[in-house]
Amino acid sequence: MLWKSYLARSAGYVAIFNTGMLVFLSLSSLEKYGIDIDMKVWGLPLVIGAIGLAIFIGYLEDVFGFWREETVVAQKRNPYLMEIHEDVKQLRKDVEALKQDNN
Repeated sequence: MLWKSYLARSAGYVAIFNTGMLVFLSLSSLEKYGIDIDMKVWGLPLVIGAIGLAIFIGYLEDVFGFWREETVVAQKRNPYLMEIHEDVKQLRKDVEALKQDNN
């Protein structure tokens, strides 16, 4: 299962590379419309800016709770985690019952 972690991490790096390529392609296609952008001067700052914008959007997603909600929904669909959750709920009930019996 460790390979899945490596695969996910490499997918993140590929996404960063794709961001750079998309910015480059977008900027180079602007030349068709008469907007000339010097790629040697503006290429890297715009790629860094695009990555920074993606990080900022991810931060906002976390602040507003979308990531947590998505994680909760994903966990509800996982039968193994649901089984563990039900077992923990049952253990909590048992512990509460034992505490009340001891009092």
